[in-house]
Amino acid sequence: MQAKDLMEQVRKAEEELELIQAKRQHYLSIGGVQGSRITGMPSGGHSQESRVENAAVSMAELAADLDRAADAYSKLIVEAEALVNRIEQINFRKVLTYHYFLGYPLPDVGRMMGYRDSKSVYHAKGYALMELQKQLDRG
Repeated sequence: MQAKDLMEQVRKAEEELELIQAKRQHYLSIGGVQGSRITGMPSGGHSQESRVENAAVSMAELAADLDRAADAYSKLIVEAEALVNRIEQINFRKVLTYHYFLGYPLPDVGRMMGYRDSKSVYHAKGYALMELQKQLDRG
């Protein structure tokens, strides 16, 4: 695998985790609202209560599926962070962390790190990815 591809996957994983978290919270709130109807409101018939219970269970199952997907994304991020942390040069680690893990645009990273021009931060990112590739090749 190429270092740049790995870091792009990390960026995507961060975005996916945010989406998963929002969807999970939504599904659980739907299931919770429907679940409270089961105990809080009298039902006109048993079949109505069963449908509501089934909907609540379905929402909980969707949330559990999202948890499994989040675990896979989290594992990718942890593995990538371990590789980045093996890079000796702190500026390279910072560029990769700010840009890929935290999602800052490169011009902002350059300003935060005190680069005088935008070309410098792009060069630093390139060198950082080369160092990361060495870590990937070492295994």
